[in-house]
Amino acid sequence: MAYALIYAKDTTREAVQDALRKRHTYASTDNIVLDFRLGDHFMGEEFEATAVPPALAKITGTAPLKEVPDPQ
Repeated sequence: MAYALIYAKDTTREAVQDALRKRHTYASTDNIVLDFRLGDHFMGEEFEATAVPPALAKITGTAPLKEVPDPQ
């Protein structure tokens, strides 16, 4: 089983389409709620920066988080 999740302002068709266009989405294979940001930018947003902004992830799942893999 897998989940497709969309962060939208509300449940209207227009809000869901807007969230899809902004790529405010993620997929999961379990009950996981994820809020990921780089600085003031929400996941999926494109932006330019002169330095890498701090990453912030709020994760709620079905068990304690065991590890965050190094992306490199």
